[in-house]
Amino acid sequence: MTPTTGNRRVVVGVDGSPAGWHALQWAADEAQALDATIDVVHAWTVPVMVYPEGQIFDAEPFRDEAQHVLDDAMAFLARPDVETADARPRLVEMATVDALLAAAAGAELLVLGNRGLGAFADLVVRSVSQGCVEGARCPVAVVPARSVDRWRGGRVVVGVDGSDISADALQWALAEAARRQADLSVVIAYHHHQLESLIGPPGAVDHDSVRKASQALADEMVERAIAGADQQPVSVEVIAVAASAGHGLVEAAVDADLLVVGSRGRSNLRGVLLGSVSRHCVHHAPCPVVIVRGATGHAA
Repeated sequence: MTPTTGNRRVVVGVDGSPAGWHALQWAADEAQALDATIDVVHAWTVPVMVYPEGQIFDAEPFRDEAQHVLDDAMAFLARPDVETADARPRLVEMATVDALLAAAAGAELLVLGNRGLGAFADLVVRSVSQGCVEGARCPVAVVPARSVDRWRGGRVVVGVDGSDISADALQWALAEAARRQADLSVVIAYHHHQLESLIGPPGAVDHDSVRKASQALADEMVERAIAGADQQPVSVEVIAVAASAGHGLVEAAVDADLLVVGSRGRSNLRGVLLGSVSRHCVHHAPCPVVIVRGATGHAA
């Protein structure tokens, strides 16, 4: 492990699942690139089940199993073929969301896997990611349950919609793409069917005008973000897509290293809420997804 020189921290939650392992590997790469320490967190609790006689579960086997999961994670980070910054294990007897949010206070990034061990565990993991996205003050990265090559395509994708939170997501993505020396694709999506349902019958919407207005909005956001940035990506492209935001972003991220979205947005078109976009991306994107909650600038 490489000693770090600053106070940056990346926090990763591990649970022994395949997605948890991929999240750990991705977090280790990110911590190394950021010259940050990595806090490896595993939370455990004793199941709340009481027998008729009043006997409760012995906590020791659950604690031992939790320690085993954490020890395996630390052993992985100690392998000579894994380059990472200083790693610190944190075994916490606490509800998972509470433990991760507490650990992530003041961190650069919180990293999670998006799948558990089995269908029920998947539901639990999804509720954990949702709770962390809603409660974390730092960006949250959700890594898919498949092998992740951090430098697969040299491209970062970010979704914008004119909202302040999407501007924060753009700022974070711009800094991340510059640090990776990657290309940045800025995607703004507009949905014809949604607009027609709001404005009138089919044919009431001038699709070309909507596309041009969307493109202009994204161009303006990019100009502002670049003007305030210390470093630049290799290239920046703006893409206006005629699709729902979730589908458009997932499609744009097919060959990307990373997809960045705001936790909630608000369309400039009659205030259409886009809060489900981040959830759709987390569930369907082929690459890691970073959800930026807002006012979370990326340190250079």
